[in-house]
Amino acid sequence: MRGRFAFCATYVINDDPSRFGNDVAVLRFAAGTLQAQGRVPVDSSLVAGATLTALGDRVITLRRSSEHESDVPDELVVVGHDGGRALGRFPLGGKVAQGMSNPVSDPLIVADTVVWADSTTLYTVPIRSDGTLGSLIRTRIPGAPGPTRTPTYDSVTNGVDLEQELLDPQVLPVGGVVHVVYDDGTAVSVPLPR
Repeated sequence: MRGRFAFCATYVINDDPSRFGNDVAVLRFAAGTLQAQGRVPVDSSLVAGATLTALGDRVITLRRSSEHESDVPDELVVVGHDGGRALGRFPLGGKVAQGMSNPVSDPLIVADTVVWADSTTLYTVPIRSDGTLGSLIRTRIPGAPGPTRTPTYDSVTNGVDLEQELLDPQVLPVGGVVHVVYDDGTAVSVPLPR
């Protein structure tokens, strides 16, 4: 839900030679009646391993990753409402030492800014009034736990053990401050850069 509208992502099978075979469109409905109010198609080259994570007045954010397809990078893609083309692509997780993980939050749109965090840094990208993106700003998060040892256990035999999995940080914006809550219980706050 956003303002007077409800939004929904829909996946449609296609014959794209990329092997991924899905298109995504974001459908818009009137909140009170659910009457169709249009759709934003998303470029099929961006769809593989993509999840719609946030939507604003001018942009949509998709988080891409796939442990099964090496062609799909771990990245955030910001897509414009005008035709669904990519306005910006940002790699997620960064480089960490072998055996370590750097979990990344899902992006949000806060005060015309795309916002996400990992285990060390808050990332912000302003959305200009014309729908284009400003420069990526990296803000060190004091007190953040940093990369964590990747849990190792026999998931093939025993399945996924949620107790041992690392959870992505949660970003909670309140006013001009962003609170980031980490898997180990650490909670830190940082002003939203302007």
